[in-house]
Amino acid sequence: MKLMRKMSHKTREMNYLGFFEKKTVYKKINVTITWSDSLSVDDLKKDQLSKLKRGIAKLEDVIYIFVGENQKDDEAVDVGQTTRALEVRTYEHLQDKDYLEEYPENQKVYCGKVSAGLTIDRELLEQVEGIIIQYLVGNKDYHLCNDAKTQSFHQSYEIGHIENMNRKNDIETLLPMYIPIKD
Repeated sequence: MKLMRKMSHKTREMNYLGFFEKKTVYKKINVTITWSDSLSVDDLKKDQLSKLKRGIAKLEDVIYIFVGENQKDDEAVDVGQTTRALEVRTYEHLQDKDYLEEYPENQKVYCGKVSAGLTIDRELLEQVEGIIIQYLVGNKDYHLCNDAKTQSFHQSYEIGHIENMNRKNDIETLLPMYIPIKD
């Protein structure tokens, strides 16, 4: 009789542990990216940004898109994300020389402030970055530097769509107003 009680008690413990196991469930969200004017990478390197552009460089929790050209006027695009200030992440890229491979002319960076009605974290930024890269993969008018990221991003959030606000210049050409996400 004692043996049965112990087994039944253990069974109950296991059920309780399984019942209270923490699972992260996210509701469907929509993401808005508000794009800023581009920053010249040369001006950023030389610390010659206007007060307005200095404010853009200090933004955190952003998606960014580098655009550059080669001597044949072919364009390249490189997409990234950071929870830190855009200027900090851009300086890292400049040091490592790991962006816009072989497209050193007219380099600029566009900054997109991300909002989604919840606290922005690295997981969400990485997922949005991956979605944008997936969208850009089909365009043949430029070289996409980091298309390999389409295979490596994790989808933690259920995103309904991405809305791109304040699209100007290259961003208007690269991204539509809405990027619907297929279930």
